[in-house]
Amino acid sequence: MAGWLLSALPAATPEEKKLLENGRRASEDGLYDVAEVHLRRLLQAFPQSEYQDQVLLLLARALEKQGNTAELTALLTPVLVREPAPRNRDELVFLLAEGLYGEGRFPEALAHYRSLSEKNPEAPLARKARYGSAWCLFRQGDLLGAGSTFEALAKDFPGQEDGRRASLALAKIQIEQKNDEAAEKILAPLLTPRGNETVSQEALFWKGHLLARQKRSEEAQKIFQNLTGLKKAQPPSLVSDAWMALGDLLVAQKKFDEAARAFEQAAGLPNKTPRRLEALQKMVGAFSALNRKADGLSKIRSFIEKTGDSPLSLQARLVLARILLEQGDASAALAEAQKLTEGTDRKSVPAEAFILIAECFDRMQKSDEASAALLQAMQNSREDSQKATLLFKTADFQVQQKKFDRALDTFKKITTDFPRSAYAEAALFRLGQTHFLSGNPGAALTAFQSLLTQFPESTYGDAAQFETGQIYLLTGAYPKAREAFGVLMARHPKSRLLPKSSMGIAEAYFQEGKFAEAADQYNQFLKTVPLEELRAPAAFNRALAIARLGHDEKTLAEMRDFIETHPESPLAPSALFWTGNYHYSKQDYARAQAQFEALVKKFPRAPLADEAAYWAGKAAYSRQDYPAATALFQQVINGTDASLKFDARMRQGEVLRQTGQFESALLLYEAVLKESPNAPGIAEALLGKAVCLHTLKKYDEAISALNDVLKANPDSLPLQHEATYRLAKALEKKGRTKEALALYLDILYGNALPPRLQNPAPAKNTEFVWFGRAGFDAGKIKEEQEDWQGAIQIYKILESAGGPISQEARERKTRLQAQHMILDEVP
Repeated sequence: MAGWLLSALPAATPEEKKLLENGRRASEDGLYDVAEVHLRRLLQAFPQSEYQDQVLLLLARALEKQGNTAELTALLTPVLVREPAPRNRDELVFLLAEGLYGEGRFPEALAHYRSLSEKNPEAPLARKARYGSAWCLFRQGDLLGAGSTFEALAKDFPGQEDGRRASLALAKIQIEQKNDEAAEKILAPLLTPRGNETVSQEALFWKGHLLARQKRSEEAQKIFQNLTGLKKAQPPSLVSDAWMALGDLLVAQKKFDEAARAFEQAAGLPNKTPRRLEALQKMVGAFSALNRKADGLSKIRSFIEKTGDSPLSLQARLVLARILLEQGDASAALAEAQKLTEGTDRKSVPAEAFILIAECFDRMQKSDEASAALLQAMQNSREDSQKATLLFKTADFQVQQKKFDRALDTFKKITTDFPRSAYAEAALFRLGQTHFLSGNPGAALTAFQSLLTQFPESTYGDAAQFETGQIYLLTGAYPKAREAFGVLMARHPKSRLLPKSSMGIAEAYFQEGKFAEAADQYNQFLKTVPLEELRAPAAFNRALAIARLGHDEKTLAEMRDFIETHPESPLAPSALFWTGNYHYSKQDYARAQAQFEALVKKFPRAPLADEAAYWAGKAAYSRQDYPAATALFQQVINGTDASLKFDARMRQGEVLRQTGQFESALLLYEAVLKESPNAPGIAEALLGKAVCLHTLKKYDEAISALNDVLKANPDSLPLQHEATYRLAKALEKKGRTKEALALYLDILYGNALPPRLQNPAPAKNTEFVWFGRAGFDAGKIKEEQEDWQGAIQIYKILESAGGPISQEARERKTRLQAQHMILDEVP
């Protein structure tokens, strides 16, 4: 039947033969992107070509060499289930396995590799399949299975290329696991060439990699330079990889000009497409370090022109657009990306181009255009993994736009429609995060628990466990938070989140008010975790926990040690503020001022800087260092914390009054009243103005200002009493003694306050300063009027109020009673 079908095919045309020959020659020359163009044209123009099996194999190899794994699996998956089967089916199965491996679909790749190795174990292709199987096992975490397979290959084919390549794989595994000494032992015998095989070249490359990692840069550089001069390297990508490694070394040495040239060389040589694109990106990075970004972009444009309309050229344009977008030029990035859609059917444009276009529109806040581009990308997706990728990107956009409901639906779609894709676990994890962002911590916990249950070995397992602990911590379920963090530490002993989990346990103790346990946990953390970025928060939080336990002196020592040990930490301003506040509370104003000023000087842009300047000014004022206080308050006024500016000006007014500069103080208060008539503390400015007017003997103006004070802030008992008292004093100065006496008595009886603040029991009055002054001045007036009984009655009210004024009131009452022989009435 198959023979009949072949004989029924039309004879090959000259154009077919030409395209096939061009594709084959381009492949032989390592120009895989060019080969892909010719071979795809042949399949499109001649779908029934007699060369179809040859073309598929050549095209599959070209895609594999370029690292276009998604294209490779999309090409071969339908071919391998068709009837009749391709004549070169085994080779195609092997290439499909390679593609699946490249996509990270290790179980599927392993099944295909094993089907080949079991079918004909002695065939050369079976050896390659066994090699691929071992790498699949390694990537799935089966180190024992991978190692034994490579070791078996090395044993079965000692001294042969396949055996030596298996040994090289064992060395790569050791390198990946950072077992440098073991890797060097395996590499040593492989460095000597055997006939025409080229394992020694690759072994030399990895030897250079080890030397570079061990900071033996000169030795590594010599190796890579020698490899870049190879005429016939195997694999051909080895020369490109050597240029890349050389470029990385040069970047580390800050020789960016030479590095840029190395990366340019790497991009122009045969290699997998992702590696060539990576070289272009690194080239731009090197030029950027030289402040020559434009040169780097120009090189990419030149690369695009040289590679014509090949798939590599299209991918390079995507790289160019991506770099422009990352540099913040969304318009230029969009222009480059849209060039991929010009002069061609939009359905044939790679989905990645529309994804990038969507990102550009999103950056430009054109959500409708972004959505349209994403829709087109979805329509252009060729296979499930790409669709899953696209859905994931769509959901990310929706989260960024805070369209949480849509994002939740998209993440759910990934988990239901593509449960076996590489994005299924990530989607479930992001589902939990999005639930939390949308204000639904319960649903977030459910999503994270689903991830941990469905994918117990998930790469997101530790992160999901950590997020669970964080949610419990933020929602006040502190014991559950500690339990979740503890589970992470037990199940994932190598997780990068281990230190943060330990911190989370301490934080849970702290938030629950278990400060002794928190301090112990922070202390244990500091003994075991070397990460500097976490040690500073742990040390600071330990000090706070000790402070909450009431150990002020020990806290002070901890804070001082913190400032000395972590002088540049973002928490250093808080430590300086705490120590300043401590000294201020102890009335050690000199030390308090020094700490606050140290904060302001070293961290002028810290959030606490203005507040520190304010308290430094208060400390200076308390020390009667009025010039320093004035300067510090002015610094607050010039600062950024608007909430402190008004109060700082009031303190400047106090300084002026304290130093007898009442005219200047009056000008200050009047300026404040004009500029900020509705400020919350405006009554203090009115009162300050009134005090200045009174001191300057402008009694009528003072009386008017004091009446304004009483209207401005009727809810403050001390302020009402002070304003009423000062008003009474001003009236006295004007000779209006009767009115003044009435105001003094209003304070004593509570009538100076609004009804809601009036206290029917003066003895319970808690404001003694102005209450006492009013009472004693009222008593003095009564004594001057020789109304001894009235004065005694006033002093009795003061005596019954208690507090610091009670004793003096009793003494005055007793004196008058003795002098004028007035006895207490018998109840």
